[in-house]
Amino acid sequence: MGSSSTASGQAKTGRQLLRQEVTEGIKHYILENRLQPGDPLPTETALCEALGASRSSVREAVKTLHALDIVEVRHGHGTYVGRLSLSALVESLTFRGMLSVDDDMRVMADLLEARELFERGLAERVIGALNDEYLDTMDTLVERMRERGAGDERGFVEADRAFHAHFVSASGNALIGQLSMAFWDVYAFVAPQLNVITDDDEQDTIAAHQRIVDSARGGDARELTRALADHYAPLRRRLADARARTSPEDAPRTLPAQVPRTFPEPGSRTFPDAGSRTFPEPGSRTFPDAGSRTFPGAGTRMPPEGWRVSPEV
Repeated sequence: MGSSSTASGQAKTGRQLLRQEVTEGIKHYILENRLQPGDPLPTETALCEALGASRSSVREAVKTLHALDIVEVRHGHGTYVGRLSLSALVESLTFRGMLSVDDDMRVMADLLEARELFERGLAERVIGALNDEYLDTMDTLVERMRERGAGDERGFVEADRAFHAHFVSASGNALIGQLSMAFWDVYAFVAPQLNVITDDDEQDTIAAHQRIVDSARGGDARELTRALADHYAPLRRRLADARARTSPEDAPRTLPAQVPRTFPEPGSRTFPDAGSRTFPEPGSRTFPDAGSRTFPGAGTRMPPEGWRVSPEV
């Protein structure tokens, strides 16, 4: 039986190594041929021949790369170079953020700080890149937020996201833009679980965005930095309040009753009563309803229908 388990483990390791080699081979092909997002990849048969791999190995490698958005599979059409987005990062951080909701929400605090640092750090560059079209677009997005309001929560959040995407676009740095929006997406998915949203938050959000536009029009980088700080201050405060309410340090520290540690008499083969070492009922370790922990699909850029989203993200 031992030799059988060893052989099975070796076979599994061999398959994993082969899949990794094929995965790297496809990535090398993309780089060597200088393919760009949207460019087609060779057929499955051609990839098998080029890489000297089986169809199953190529398919597993493609699935791995598809999950990372390095390749895109269009059923009935073929395989293409993917968008190379940060969807895998969003998925991972969303999961971590959902876990942190029941802990100290450190992930959420870090995300919020990262977003603020990005935007405040861009203040001078935004002022230097200002033009009427850029400012008019910001005004239009704020007005769209006013129009959508509570009656169209999804439309409101879309306008909010577009505002921040437009703001960071002035940096001319695509990576900053992608990271900033990735953090925005994670926050949008997780923030509603904090249960800290009030009816006044929406109007406060609109006013904060308008102050950012007005400060930008004024051409003063310091004023713009202050407007951005004021914009994030209520978010930090709400998050701090939520963390304080759920902090394990605030929970009563009741120690469990001592478990009897009596051992049997020397020479006895009888063990103590099993009840003295009984574990808690399984129900005490039950996770919350699965519906409350549902995650969006990989690569989703907006919360799916039915998800409640933060009015300020």
